[in-house]
Amino acid sequence: MNTLTELTKAILLLTSDFLKDKEPKISPLNADEWGRFSKWLNTNSLSPLDLLKVGFEEKLLAWNDAGIPLDRIKLLMNRGMALSLAFEKWQKMGIWVITKAPEDKKYYPKRIKDICRHNAPPILYGVGNRDILNRSETIGFLIDHVLNDYEKEYLKFHVKSIGGTQYVLAVCELEKKNVFLVDEALNAGVNIIMIVSNDLVGAALNKKYRNALMQNQLVIISPYYPEAVLNEINNKITNSYYNALTSLCLGFSKYVPVMGNIESDKTVNVLNDADMMEEEKPKQGTFEL
Repeated sequence: MNTLTELTKAILLLTSDFLKDKEPKISPLNADEWGRFSKWLNTNSLSPLDLLKVGFEEKLLAWNDAGIPLDRIKLLMNRGMALSLAFEKWQKMGIWVITKAPEDKKYYPKRIKDICRHNAPPILYGVGNRDILNRSETIGFLIDHVLNDYEKEYLKFHVKSIGGTQYVLAVCELEKKNVFLVDEALNAGVNIIMIVSNDLVGAALNKKYRNALMQNQLVIISPYYPEAVLNEINNKITNSYYNALTSLCLGFSKYVPVMGNIESDKTVNVLNDADMMEEEKPKQGTFEL
């Protein structure tokens, strides 16, 4: 994406941070607030585009929400220069943005939009191959502990079995317990969707992902602006988007037999089937999705 559409500009102004040291009083609308405001706009035959016009305040006189006062909306919409500087910086790093608007329907993950509905993020920032986001089925791995050598072998064969299927691997955050999973998937040529809650810039510039990004094997997305810092609340919200994104999940859990995502129970604890595999190493070709 080399340019921003007017609609995307309006949505970014309302919902995105642009600077690391932002003023608290100009806090962008979160997903829930955006859901309320965009629904009101639609009900009143208005569009975010209308807020780009001079005197837009007159069209919002009937708007009444204590959490989103009109003064806040005016401050947010008056950040055009900050948006231009931020977007220029993102472009240099290969970072793009997509919205829930119809113009980005091809790329915005349908499962996140359909399952999270008004709580789905208004903006997704990303780097890499956007075509992966809505392609076929997505499979995730629930790993709740550091894997031992036998479990790693078991995981490795499952990852390799994804190659050549309709599945794309989805990964939430790059925690230590997921590093082995990502490494194996990259080596096996598996297409990957990685969703992170902070520092998309760092992920975009990570040398480890350079080849995968250049070969269209990987896409990294975030519901928070590219320079966002670590935040526990954001982590939990991002995890809910990951749950919505995955259509199937294999669990590597010692403690919970079966876990379910927010849509339905689609997580199978494969360690139960393997009985931890601590007495006998798995043999190639034994495990299937």
